[in-house]
Amino acid sequence: NYAVARVKRDIGGNSYLGAMVTDVRPADGLANTAGGLDASFWPTSLLNVQTFYARTATDGPGGDGSAYRLGWDYQTDGWGLTGHAVGVSPDAQADLGFIGRTDMRRYEAFTRTTQRPGVLGLRKMDFFAFGNLITRWDGALQDRSYGPGLGFEWESGESLNAYGLRGFTRLDESFDLSDTV
Repeated sequence: NYAVARVKRDIGGNSYLGAMVTDVRPADGLANTAGGLDASFWPTSLLNVQTFYARTATDGPGGDGSAYRLGWDYQTDGWGLTGHAVGVSPDAQADLGFIGRTDMRRYEAFTRTTQRPGVLGLRKMDFFAFGNLITRWDGALQDRSYGPGLGFEWESGESLNAYGLRGFTRLDESFDLSDTV
C-alpha cells in the first residue's frame, strides 16, 4: 500500500505554507513514513525566504532521520545575495522520495554586484563570488569550494562568464577510475 497526501495554502500574494506525508506499507517488508512542512515567504518584493523540515520513520532498525533547508534570495538590479543551509541526517530514508546524499550539512552562498556600463554594446557586467561548504552531520569536513567570477552580457543576448574555483573533497575510500588508473 502506498499513500501520499499534500496540502498547500497560499498566504498573501506570493507566499505559501505546505505539508506532505508519504507512507509505504509493503506486505512483506518494513513500513516507511516521511512527513514535513515547507514554506516560501516574501517579506518584501526583493527578498524570498524558503524553508522545509521533514522527518522519516521506518519500522525496525534505521530509517529514522530528518532533513531541513533554509534558503534566501535577495535581488536588486545592482546587487544580489543568495544562500542556503541544507541538512540530511545519516539515517534519513524516504521510500517514496529521493534523497541524493545523507549524513551531510551543506552551506552555500552567492553574491553579485551588477554594473551597466553602456559601452561596447554591453548590457551589464556582473562581478560575483561564491562559496560552498559540506560537512558530515557530525561536522567533519567533506567538501569545500569558493571563488570569484566575472560575467558580461551584451545587448544582443550573448554572454561570457569566467570564474576561478578553489576546492577540496575528502575521499573516504579508494576507487579505480579504470583498469589502468
